[in-house]
Amino acid sequence: ESLPLRHADVVMLRCLGRCVETSDSGDEVVLGGQELVTKHLFQIHREDGVGTVTAGDVIMLRSRASSKYIDIGNNNQVRCRFADAATDLSNLRFRVEVAASEGRGRGSGDHVCSDVPVRLRLNSTDKFLTVVPPPTLLGLNSEENFRVKGAPLDPSLERYQQFVMMREGALVEHVRLEDAEHVVRKAADSQDDQGFRTLLEAYMAMGAQQAVGWAPAFD
Repeated sequence: ESLPLRHADVVMLRCLGRCVETSDSGDEVVLGGQELVTKHLFQIHREDGVGTVTAGDVIMLRSRASSKYIDIGNNNQVRCRFADAATDLSNLRFRVEVAASEGRGRGSGDHVCSDVPVRLRLNSTDKFLTVVPPPTLLGLNSEENFRVKGAPLDPSLERYQQFVMMREGALVEHVRLEDAEHVVRKAADSQDDQGFRTLLEAYMAMGAQQAVGWAPAFD
């Protein structure tokens, strides 16, 4: 099991083996492919600031491609529209709930790691980030992107409402936090993290280990 996720970590939000992404055309949010590209990367902004992410925490997810936050509007559409975290035009805040699956019946206050399935509930509502089940016969084998929406918790949609916030893996990362000095942290590999290691070590070998505010351009 990897170390807990933290404020300012960069993650991929995975569901059904695919990655949540911002669309090429603008602010739409969809479940897309599996490859590592910038539009799949989101930075965790913890409402309480510096610290580890635990069950019950409120977070925001800022796209590394657009610097805008994922939001769910009154029509339940999931988009990535606002760069201002203080906007009152939509709800950008999600409460992290650890899913009781694979024997992980964890409660509020438990650390969230990059191998722990979670649900993301829109704060102060009963809406959860939800992948819309594919309507085609090809199902998950289709190459099409799937819509993402806000929806109430539904046992029949369990696997469409569980996500893994997968971190970049066991690499030293220099992160500039808004209210702290540089933090140097080395995370332990989880099984899910290992797919990132080869790509990112190649990037680090080019001198990126000296950079502050890691932001690889994979596109």
